[in-house]
Amino acid sequence: QAMGEREITPRSDIYALGCVLYEMLTAEPPFVGATAQAIIARVLTEEPRSLTLQRKTIPPHVEAVVMRALSKLPADRFTTAAEFGRALGDTTFHGPAFGPHGTVATRSARGVRDAGPGLQVAGGIALLFAGLAAWGWFRPAPPAPPVARMVVPLPGAGAAGWSPSLSPDGSRLVYVGLDSQRTQRLFLRSLDREVPVAIPGTEGTTNSAYFSPDGNWIVFRQGGNQIRRVAVAGGASQLICEAVGPMSGMSWGPGDQILFTLGDTLFQVPASGGRPVAVIGPDSTANVLRYASAVFLPGGKKLIAVRISGGTPELVTIDLASKEVRLLGIAGMTPQYIQQGRLLYVDVSGTLLAVPFDPRRALVTGPAVAVAENISLNQGMFARYGAAHTGTVAYFSGLAAEARELVLVGRDGRPRVVPIPVAGYRFPRFSPDGRRISLTIEAASRVLVGDIWDYDLASQRLSRLTYDTASGSAEWSPDGRSLIYAKFRGGTVSLYRVAADGSADPAPFFGRPSGRVFESRLTPDGSQIVFREDVGGRDIMVARLDSPTIVRPLAATGFNESGIALSRDGRWLAYSSNLSGASEVYIRRLEEGSPRWKVSTVGGTQPRWGPGGRELFYRRADSIYVVPLQLGPEPRMGGPLVVFSGDYMSGTNEALWDVSPDGTQFVMVRPIGGTTTAALHMIFNTFGR
Repeated sequence: QAMGEREITPRSDIYALGCVLYEMLTAEPPFVGATAQAIIARVLTEEPRSLTLQRKTIPPHVEAVVMRALSKLPADRFTTAAEFGRALGDTTFHGPAFGPHGTVATRSARGVRDAGPGLQVAGGIALLFAGLAAWGWFRPAPPAPPVARMVVPLPGAGAAGWSPSLSPDGSRLVYVGLDSQRTQRLFLRSLDREVPVAIPGTEGTTNSAYFSPDGNWIVFRQGGNQIRRVAVAGGASQLICEAVGPMSGMSWGPGDQILFTLGDTLFQVPASGGRPVAVIGPDSTANVLRYASAVFLPGGKKLIAVRISGGTPELVTIDLASKEVRLLGIAGMTPQYIQQGRLLYVDVSGTLLAVPFDPRRALVTGPAVAVAENISLNQGMFARYGAAHTGTVAYFSGLAAEARELVLVGRDGRPRVVPIPVAGYRFPRFSPDGRRISLTIEAASRVLVGDIWDYDLASQRLSRLTYDTASGSAEWSPDGRSLIYAKFRGGTVSLYRVAADGSADPAPFFGRPSGRVFESRLTPDGSQIVFREDVGGRDIMVARLDSPTIVRPLAATGFNESGIALSRDGRWLAYSSNLSGASEVYIRRLEEGSPRWKVSTVGGTQPRWGPGGRELFYRRADSIYVVPLQLGPEPRMGGPLVVFSGDYMSGTNEALWDVSPDGTQFVMVRPIGGTTTAALHMIFNTFGR
């Protein structure tokens, strides 16, 4: 082969088998050298050293068999491997005679020595060219590049809470962040550049973005109700389809098909636009509550999806033609398949793992290996990481956005830092008497959830009330004796109750068959609960606690309603909705069929009531606004006025701030240093070449 012969026969394999057997017997190949050229030269001009001279225990007939297999001329070797094997069992087998130095004197060696000068020159030239030609085959493989890890600051990414995405070749990164106007949008960063670039026309992006298989397009969700795509090279975005409801992931696969989950069902839609088609949904007979995310396998005929069954996320394969679902035996979320034959996923502890995977048979073929730890998880069912086909990995750590402080702000805008340690604070709420503040402190590897704590303003004592690292969004009961909060279990969410003084353990309080109950408020008499349910959209519902299965809609428009706030007397509901295209604040009576009145003028979210129902506060960008109210059969309201502004954390749904019962001060969450820069962790050469 090194000489470039056109006819290569099975006797080349006999030679290779002889080389392997030689090394098995002596622990060295038949020919060694410092360079590939030196080895090739010895292959063509020398004979292997005698086996019995190196190891006396080797039988003579075995040595003869090996030397026959290593003959220079193919015609001198065994014809078949079967003949090779029979000779090894024949103790009477004899080979060529040995020369004076323990080498075999063969016809090819004598032919070279006895050749005339011209033939020797030709042989030397042939040898030179053979060495050069074979260098590509026999040169030592370059060492695999070392695994490299680094932390990359991404301006504005910490407040968004969504995953980073890498282009298939690993050269670009897209993420959701906040621009200088505190508007959530997409940013693109080429890894050979230091500064990310805002992508025009992506304002209001509400989910992670994902690259097309060729890396030229990005698909994203805008305004909470549209899936759109935009070219990396620039230009106006294009509408793919309408998609109203909670979404936990997208994937752009072969054949320009896009997968996404809406509510509890997995959908597929052409990237060029069209009507989404349901792929698979929940199955009550198999205790399958919902599907959270999915990705295409190579070829586009099978998927790997996450389904929530029994409260636990598990990986399954789905055949698109037959709709057959097969368990992979893996409890995990956010799967990604990369070209190096590995399936990546994150387990419930926030550890990123990789398993060898056969995409054709859709089977795991080896044990899992940990790649990174402390991956940030969004509500316990979606991991904040991305991977390129090359194996490059980017992820947010659970500690990325936890550097926050709690701040009390007067109506004059002057802040006063609450004297407690810096942590991942969320959802602060004043108690009904204004003496305490409840809050969520995010756990490592979690977004939005952690544990519920209570802070006493007089004693400056911070007390922990839950220990499950899966709780969030607590609200006080009207009497101030307990807190009602959302608890995340796998992919399901229900309401629990805990005593505010820690005298009793948390206990289940209210749930729905959907397993998608989030923020809540009790009416002042404790007889009714107002809550948000996310099934196909965000809707505000009400139920009596003495008949919790009878649920009535309060604000359910087919768009997204959230940010529940009840007036002190329990007669009025304030909330935000995007039914007009942008989020605005509305009020209505706590009665089914009540008309609604718009309070904000050019956008608003997260309303909170002032004392006596005479004022309604809300957030817009970096400012707190107040609207004077006179509640009655037909509410009368003044124009919005700015109370104060500042670099405080905001949110899309539930309020990340609160106003005291007397309306004199506000509790806010402020990122340390007044920035929202998150640390992105990147791993290069994750799996070698």
